[in-house]
Amino acid sequence: MWWDGMKYKEIISWVFVVIWMISIYFLSSQSASESSLVSSGITDRVYQLLSNVFKNIEVETLEAFIRNIAHFTLYFVLGFLLLNALHYNNLDKRNNLIITLLVCVPYSISDEIHQLFVPGRAFQISDIIIDILGSLTGIWGFKILIWFRDLKRTNIKL
Repeated sequence: MWWDGMKYKEIISWVFVVIWMISIYFLSSQSASESSLVSSGITDRVYQLLSNVFKNIEVETLEAFIRNIAHFTLYFVLGFLLLNALHYNNLDKRNNLIITLLVCVPYSISDEIHQLFVPGRAFQISDIIIDILGSLTGIWGFKILIWFRDLKRTNIKL
């Protein structure tokens, strides 16, 4: 079988990528009212925490910010997990960044297209841009983590 030559870490790394992509798909499948319930619940909690410190904060602004952070975080994790899977599968390290972007960017676009068919949801270019920035940051975070790991392995002191 195709997985006979794969190690445990390689298989698990791809399982996490697939699970995360499915999670993004299901979150995008929520109708606008379902998604709004989740967002408003989180916004209400955050507002209660921040309203004492920031007196002029508006709930609508906070909710938009939280939704943007959610997009960024979902694709940060996707970029990180995907680069991790490619890294552990010993593919050409020079192409891993490009491959990761060639998966994350179209997935973000397809996610927005998918939302066109979900009641009350819409295609938003701004969400794609936030998703791409999240993916790039996840890639960057993984690269930094590997860099620190390699420094530790060679016992180089910073």
